[in-house]
Amino acid sequence: MVNLLFSLLFLTLPLLSIPNLAGGYELPKIIGFVTICDLSLIYFLFLLIKRKIVLAENPLIPFASIYLLINFLASAFGISWATSLYGSFFRKEGLITLTHYYFFFILLSQAKNLRIKFGHLIQSLIIGGLLASLFALKQVGEGRIFGTFGEPNFLGGYLALLFPFCFYLFKTSKNKLLRVLSLLTATVFAVTIYLTYSRTALLSLGAVAAILLVKQSKLRLKWFLFASIIYLALLLVFRISAVRGVSPNENRLRIYTKAFEVFTKRPLLGYGKENFGLAFSNSLQDKDIGLKDLHIDRGHNQILDLLVEGGIIGLISYLLLVIKAFKILFMKLRKKEEPLLTATMLSLIAYLIIGQLNVFSLASNIIFWFLLGLIASRGSSEQRFSLNKRKIHK
Repeated sequence: MVNLLFSLLFLTLPLLSIPNLAGGYELPKIIGFVTICDLSLIYFLFLLIKRKIVLAENPLIPFASIYLLINFLASAFGISWATSLYGSFFRKEGLITLTHYYFFFILLSQAKNLRIKFGHLIQSLIIGGLLASLFALKQVGEGRIFGTFGEPNFLGGYLALLFPFCFYLFKTSKNKLLRVLSLLTATVFAVTIYLTYSRTALLSLGAVAAILLVKQSKLRLKWFLFASIIYLALLLVFRISAVRGVSPNENRLRIYTKAFEVFTKRPLLGYGKENFGLAFSNSLQDKDIGLKDLHIDRGHNQILDLLVEGGIIGLISYLLLVIKAFKILFMKLRKKEEPLLTATMLSLIAYLIIGQLNVFSLASNIIFWFLLGLIASRGSSEQRFSLNKRKIHK
């Protein structure tokens, strides 16, 4: 059942939007995600109560739990509990959403118990992404395309995270037609990303493509090819910059400087989840003329966002979670090269690249927790803990 619900989620998530409604690009997505997550969680708890399954232990779960608890702690001592709990009107990325991310991750980590097939989920992801791309391509000629995401950077970033899984489908599909379709889908994703004119998405795409080439190529010139792809990505980025120009909103250096200044005033636990915008606006002075006229609720840099909202402690908890995830990935890949884990690693790298230069959409954050859940499911030990029997099984 959970496999079916999550497949439905990934198939429909990028398509959910009501353009004429305020917040109509993100709000339908969060409603869809929360609804499916809650239904899956109820089913999971029912199975636990009925002793149908037992919980699988996992080394990544404690790190995710600590990260969640620190966000609650930072918000409890923050400047606006209501904003931390619900999130802003347009983003809805507060503690309620973060808690759903966490339980979504927990459910995925129990993939064996819940009979979740990651191959099915990835197929749904790719099909949903392809439909979103085709819908967005209808806007060609109208400027930067954004489709059902409402923001070009959101669409480009989401597709950049899906791109590595086209490689996974290509490597694992035995049917020649499916292999051709996976390559065509990757091409559609790349073209769509370019037409969003999202520089961060293009950079992450170039990095992913270069790493893929190095890992798969047996040529001695593979490092030259790696450098060539990165160079091409940078060239395209500068070309896009020349076409788009730089708007006042994209004066990132001033935003970074001010955000760091805000962080230094509450360095340990920050201002609480989703309180970046409130803390930032409260710190503006008469000299900050170029910033006072802008609505800035993110620092366009994930590290700064984490520092402002959760302080040093919040940042450390996040970094430990990500480092542990990479450690599990590297350990598994060292034993055996698996296309699924390779694609997961590349998607996680793309997420981190985008996060240092831009803002995440809800859909991209869902992919991030999906990646963590996938990694957790592969890092589970053979031990099982039953809530009902109160003992360890081996």
